[in-house]
Amino acid sequence: MSDAAVSTSAPQTSPNAEHALPDAASWTVTWETTADAIAPEFWARCFPPPNEGLWWYRAFETADLQDQFTFFYGAIRRDGELAGIAPAFAMNLGLEIVLPDEIAPLALWIGRTFPSLRYQRTLFIGSPCAEEGHIGLIPGVALADVLPALNAAVEAKAAELKSHMIVWKDVPEAAAQAFDVIQKQAKLFRVPSFPGAEIHKLPGSLEGYLKLLSSPRRYKIKKKLKDSRSVLDIETTVIQHPTAAEMAEIWALFWQTYEKATTRFEKLNPAFFEGLCKPDTTHILMLRRRSDGKLVAFMLCYYEGCCATNKFIGIDYALGDKTYLYFRLFEEFIVWATSMGATWCRSGQTGYQAKLELGHTLVPLYNFARNRNGVMNWISALVGKSITWSSLDPDLKLYVAAEQRRAKETAEASKPAPKKA
Repeated sequence: MSDAAVSTSAPQTSPNAEHALPDAASWTVTWETTADAIAPEFWARCFPPPNEGLWWYRAFETADLQDQFTFFYGAIRRDGELAGIAPAFAMNLGLEIVLPDEIAPLALWIGRTFPSLRYQRTLFIGSPCAEEGHIGLIPGVALADVLPALNAAVEAKAAELKSHMIVWKDVPEAAAQAFDVIQKQAKLFRVPSFPGAEIHKLPGSLEGYLKLLSSPRRYKIKKKLKDSRSVLDIETTVIQHPTAAEMAEIWALFWQTYEKATTRFEKLNPAFFEGLCKPDTTHILMLRRRSDGKLVAFMLCYYEGCCATNKFIGIDYALGDKTYLYFRLFEEFIVWATSMGATWCRSGQTGYQAKLELGHTLVPLYNFARNRNGVMNWISALVGKSITWSSLDPDLKLYVAAEQRRAKETAEASKPAPKKA
């Protein structure tokens, strides 16, 4: 079923523009409550690889996560014809997830007395744990043209749901420019999100990948791999469509890893993993101890459009730090990815220390947010100014400090030597 449409007209081009004045387009947005309400072929047009598309949202819908998320799909039409899809979801967001460390304890203290204040009903445009917040548009449709109508539809939906906050989640740099245009009028404020991690140019082999790294970094990684092999002999298999027994092993290791995480946005379940494993593009790297066949680590990956994405991992932390299992996993990931023909890869958010050591580049992402209460929006925007990469994650704090030191050293080295008297 669809909600009532919200419509607007696209602004006409200025008469002084270089090109002829186009006809004004009428944009409408209706909200669907299931991804399958929109034709699969249209999903494929709007969410080409490597964007998470229909298969991704089906996995969420069939995973019985309604206690955390309620999904909606904005069907965007231009003059009555489908032109795009804007996935969205509503949830109660714990404030400690987004507040800086200096403020979060105060929110937790207040929340003990007034539990309702620890959470804000929030309407997100985007997806939980996707690589970025993608608004899918057919070729030839620009986000800047759609955004005024879509923003109006989002505002109406938030009012209907009684959501205090609106958050356009994990907006990539290219799309952020369109938000900057409407930011003031829409009363949005921009805050940095957890960056993505990518290797932009992946050679065709493990040896080629290692050559991309600096000599010190390559030496450290090879040493960790050697040390790991000295204490743990493993065999690797790559599986698809795991059995019930294999899924039980995978879930047990994922949950062990989840409980060690310092940032928890969502709480997934085995049914979600089962949904992710249905497409043929999904592969799971399984690392087993050779002596007894025990699963000690896994990595859930998918390959689409020359891009390999490693999405979820599980590690048996009882084996100790000297096993360097994440590095063993990534070694096998590179072997698998290059065998599939991947030319670049993505490794998601968080866990930045190891990813930086493995040669990833951090990709900035942003949240554009608004509190529907004017006073609270002013306060939220003020708090938002204190949110930085350093406040979001301890690994990012170390990275930013190292980059600042490196920039200072470079600046000092580039200064001309003082003239001798």
